[in-house]
Amino acid sequence: MSYDVDDGIPEGVNHLTIDHAVEVRHFLEQLPYNFERRIEEVLADTERTTGSRREVTCIMTDAVICSPLGKMAEDMNVPWIAFMAAPPNDLVCSG
Repeated sequence: MSYDVDDGIPEGVNHLTIDHAVEVRHFLEQLPYNFERRIEEVLADTERTTGSRREVTCIMTDAVICSPLGKMAEDMNVPWIAFMAAPPNDLVCSG
């Protein structure tokens, strides 16, 4: 099962025409709430399908969005792992 985290952009806003600074602001403002909400949904779904309640044991995030989610991990008293994925163009080889 996969879960998407809402990007925080208000309903009806065209993602193709929104100013990127506004888009990032909306995303970062809503990020902790949206992640917490989705984590609770995942835990509830897991409990419903397995019959047992699981707990979050760590939070692993992209380093770009580290600050709000690092704080969330701290508040949850779980380890936080931030990673930076290499962009695809770094994997291109020239011959």
